[in-house]
Amino acid sequence: MSRYEDIVLPFSLSSTGIRGRLVKLGPSLGQALKRHSYPPVVSQMLGEFLALGAMLSTTIKYEGTLTIQINSDGPINLLVANVSSAGVMRGYANFDKVPVEELLLDKNSDCLPIKKIIGEGHLAFTVDQGPDTERYQGIVALEGSTLASCAKQYFYQSEQIVTDVIIMASEYGGYMRSGAIMLQKLPESQVDTVITKQAFQTPDNSQDKLQFSEVEEDWNRATMLMSSIKYHELLNPNISAQSLAFRLFHAEKVCGFSERKIKFGCQCSRDTVIRTLQAFTKTDIEEMFIDNEISVKCQFCGSEETFNKQDLGDLYLDSRTYGS
Repeated sequence: MSRYEDIVLPFSLSSTGIRGRLVKLGPSLGQALKRHSYPPVVSQMLGEFLALGAMLSTTIKYEGTLTIQINSDGPINLLVANVSSAGVMRGYANFDKVPVEELLLDKNSDCLPIKKIIGEGHLAFTVDQGPDTERYQGIVALEGSTLASCAKQYFYQSEQIVTDVIIMASEYGGYMRSGAIMLQKLPESQVDTVITKQAFQTPDNSQDKLQFSEVEEDWNRATMLMSSIKYHELLNPNISAQSLAFRLFHAEKVCGFSERKIKFGCQCSRDTVIRTLQAFTKTDIEEMFIDNEISVKCQFCGSEETFNKQDLGDLYLDSRTYGS
């Protein structure tokens, strides 16, 4: 395992009002994928999605779980990524076998537009900090030709933050790896075009227009530098995030902060399954039994818990959960 993988590096460009994130995933992604027999195109999409989730988990402060999810009507109709505030990550994909096999026959299967892979749908971001706090959720339609462009649209519509994102996932060195890099204009520095655009449309603000022009020049230069990133740099386990950020942005006085470690993990347990079953009525539970057993399989890690009626006896006696 390379010490340069499974991390998120926050950074800022000191000469501008721009912040960034750089993600490199390796073994943690492999752990998430090996529990499923995903076709290559599904592994690639989930790899990109987990890189996006890991990156977004460091842009907000929370104690709990960040979930990003795509629901759609395409060959891959569900993508889910969970990242806890401790950096524990898991992911899952659901797909229709026949349409996905047809995608694999396409000679351009490595660079298909997301609408052909995912179809029409929406992208949802949810932060759950426990039962005593209100959940935060943002939802946007899937718009754009790549997952990165869909993420940019989310920030533009829901957060009013100008953002540019690059996401990659592919086999490299015999293993599936993924990575992402993101730049954002900091709203507090009056760099956010969405917030400040109206202020520069009056005829008597030449100084503001000059400032706006300088801000745009900084942004355009930074995004041009970001776009020079190479596939082998982002996915290579022997190239550190720090050295890559310096290579891209040394002229912008890049400043890196403490790396965030990412690791695979699943929160499922027998107790968790029991708490889930408690949400159902007694009649619902009765209908779940097959050959006098209920089997519940975790979609994320593949572990399975089996219950008989005796195991669930205490639940039946709980009148607060089950009606008569």
